[in-house]
Amino acid sequence: MAKPSDRLNFPECPGCPYVEYGSWSICSACASEQLVAINDPCPICSQECNGKSCINDLCQDPDARHIDKIDAITLNLPPLREVMHRYKYMDKAGWAPIFARLLVGHLETHWQLDRDDIVIPNPPNPDRDHIRQVFQIATDHYSAGKNIFDSPEDPTITKDRETVKSAGRSLTVKKEAAKQHAEALILRHPDRIKGKRVVIYDDICTTGHQLNEVARRMKQEWGARKVYGIVLARHPWEQ
Repeated sequence: MAKPSDRLNFPECPGCPYVEYGSWSICSACASEQLVAINDPCPICSQECNGKSCINDLCQDPDARHIDKIDAITLNLPPLREVMHRYKYMDKAGWAPIFARLLVGHLETHWQLDRDDIVIPNPPNPDRDHIRQVFQIATDHYSAGKNIFDSPEDPTITKDRETVKSAGRSLTVKKEAAKQHAEALILRHPDRIKGKRVVIYDDICTTGHQLNEVARRMKQEWGARKVYGIVLARHPWEQ
């Protein structure tokens, strides 16, 4: 897609002439330009490989991997990192429509979804509403068929208790937090997942262990056929 001459660079979205009336695929294509910083992406977790096998242990051990692939729309780099913090923790809700545009635009240009698929949000801790806000707007405007998106008002999966936060913590803590998160999920509509290809939406992914633990429950306990992750931003690997 040719870059419009008057388009601003992501995430200068509030002042961009395309943020309200342009094609949603323009927004997702703009955001994905940051992905060129990853020259050799892992085909499983989308992290940089540098010509070697992926250092993510999820990708090294097939027996421990339940998520089939994690697809990233953009990278969690400055200034997006600061924008995400303001959106999640400072109630800057004006970013929700922009992030919804990125999700829908990416799905329409990179995925072939059919009636046997379902796109669902990964429930955050009960005190956070940022995932649902994006998902609600995306559901209202998804042009390929709203029935593919899970219902924001009557979600398939909920979470009613807080679990350990893992941002900035060690890999050991991240793994334990991922297990706690997955075990706290409550399945309310088994028929929406059993035998389906499930696409889980989340905002940021670092190691992918949380998405992997959710995928484990979906496959082993709830009968999902395939489970993929789609994240707004991939956080660069930090060793």
